Amino acid sequence: IGLDIDPYTDYHYEAVTLSSNWQVYTMSFIMNSPTDNNTSFGLYMGGNTINTYIDNVSLQKADCEGDSNNPQSAYPSGVPHSIPGTINTAHYDNGGQDVAYHDTSNDNRGNGIRQDESVDTHKYNNSPDYLVGWIAGGEWLEFTVNVQGQEQQEYTVSYEVASKNGGGQFRLEYDGGVTDNINVNPTGGWGAFQTIESNNISLSPGVQVIRLYFIKPGFNIRNIIFGAQSAYETHNIPGTINATEYDNGGQGIGYYDTSEDNRGNGIRQDESVDTHKYNNSPDYLVGWIAGGEWLEFTVNVQGQGQQEYTVSYEVASKNGGGQFRLEYDGGVTNDINVNSTGGWAIFQPIQSNNISLSPGQQVIRLYFTKPGFNIRNITFQLSQPKVEQTQDVDLYVYPNPFSNELTVELPTEMESDAMSVQVIDITGKVVYERTQLNAGQIIQIKEELSNGFYILKWSDEKNKMSATRKIIKQ
Repeated sequence: IGLDIDPYTDYHYEAVTLSSNWQVYTMSFIMNSPTDNNTSFGLYMGGNTINTYIDNVSLQKADCEGDSNNPQSAYPSGVPHSIPGTINTAHYDNGGQDVAYHDTSNDNRGNGIRQDESVDTHKYNNSPDYLVGWIAGGEWLEFTVNVQGQEQQEYTVSYEVASKNGGGQFRLEYDGGVTDNINVNPTGGWGAFQTIESNNISLSPGVQVIRLYFIKPGFNIRNIIFGAQSAYETHNIPGTINATEYDNGGQGIGYYDTSEDNRGNGIRQDESVDTHKYNNSPDYLVGWIAGGEWLEFTVNVQGQGQQEYTVSYEVASKNGGGQFRLEYDGGVTNDINVNSTGGWAIFQPIQSNNISLSPGQQVIRLYFTKPGFNIRNITFQLSQPKVEQTQDVDLYVYPNPFSNELTVELPTEMESDAMSVQVIDITGKVVYERTQLNAGQIIQIKEELSNGFYILKWSDEKNKMSATRKIIKQ
């Protein structure tokens, strides 16, 4: 059955299951307080309606939950929040109690915006944005959003939360899906915000309503950031990454920065990360660093197996005292201390050793623990293994480094038909092996090896001798 009311609502239809007897069917809809005495409406039937009759149609005002004069819409002006993008939680929808939100208190207990609503909004003096606090279990907020694009896409969702004691819990309901319950741990105080994430949130394009549902109290929540994280530049490891080439995705996705704008003269002025370039510097830097900020980089680790790297960081500090760490591939470095280098533009390298990375694409994070320094480039180099030559023999290996083919001339100073050659990668895995070789034999290694350092091991089972050489594939 379809109902068309002119000019106060669009065409509205509902499916009706009919029987052979007369029955009463009620159709509910919203009409925005018409004042025109000449309002007209039409009633339509479609589908299998043979021998179907309608009698005694009446139009009545119903007692509706919420405010029919103020239907749900995006705050403040009805324009939906764009995704990808950031939604401040104090910007929940218009519509009132049990339409756009549910709050157990009767009034707004904070000092924030929308004092005529029951949601408790607040703003700390040092905070760039409003928050929602005094949260109780069972409360919720809804937001009308417009998901950009033309097809289903997965997003990373970051939530800025603060909690003195932890214990809070919430979930996000969206587009026919719902996240797992998200736990809030202590962050250091009610105004000490940190980000926690939901991954692989799949959203269809177009206008829709999402709901933030609070399960357990004990935290404040400020912004919700929807982002599709991607690399700003292609970063291969081994290689060098400039700190200003952090990932796309915005605040809480590709980075977290406590300032509202870019305070330097560098690139990406539309982002909050503070980039800068001194006149005599070849590269941009990230500066004005605060504790708790971070940068993420999507990288592609070359090679076929787990390998260890030495990581060098170019840092500059006038007074020292800074501290940071690298989070990677399921691991994390110890906190790295930055000493005085003599000035903000005087860069010196400091290192992390034995950083083990798996091959393939992954995301690494540079986390700043304490302020007081600038950082410019991060360089990943394959660690060079220690090579011990166990015997002094005429074992010739060339060219070294090599690209496509490596020639090995076996020793001639002893007689043997039980020699062997192995190529071993940095993890100890044998990636090439030949056995039952003769003294003086020449072999060519043409295996498809990834670029990097390897150990070539020669052994003679008959004479109980062995020797090793370091080789480099490039």
